[in-house]
Amino acid sequence: MTWAKLKVGRGSATVVLAAVLGILCLVALAAIASNTGATKFAHGFHSPAGPNSLLAGFNFVGAILTYAILTGANLRGKSLAGVNLSGANLKGADLKDVELNGVILKGANLKGANLEGANLTGANLEGANLTGANLEGANLTGANLEGANLTGANLEGAICPSGERAKGDPTTCEDLGN
Repeated sequence: MTWAKLKVGRGSATVVLAAVLGILCLVALAAIASNTGATKFAHGFHSPAGPNSLLAGFNFVGAILTYAILTGANLRGKSLAGVNLSGANLKGADLKDVELNGVILKGANLKGANLEGANLTGANLEGANLTGANLEGANLTGANLEGANLTGANLEGAICPSGERAKGDPTTCEDLGN
């Protein structure tokens, strides 16, 4: 039987299409699971991260997560150093003790996020929403917070971009003008 003589009915075409789509899904999942090279979850990718997700074993090195939706994600203790999270939604995310040095969080939503003890050395937080965020003990040395909203943020024990400790009641960083 040659391909030219193969007769395919409607039901057969549906089965073939379903099989092809299934294979494509498996290939995509395998690529994500192997995490080789730079992983790109750009422009609105809905990640599997949720309030109870630990993303255990996931390697974020070199990742481009622009506009990623990581609302309520548990990224506690992970390393996101140098990752591009521009415009990402990390509202209510648990980023306690996360390595965020050199990360790009330009225009990101970190409203109510827990950044306690996070290393944000040299991070770009320009225009980020940090309303009500917990930055207790966070290291912001050399971070760019131009235009960032820190209304109600907890800076107790934080190291400010200037390298000075946050002080006062409520705790503020003089170099941020908050």
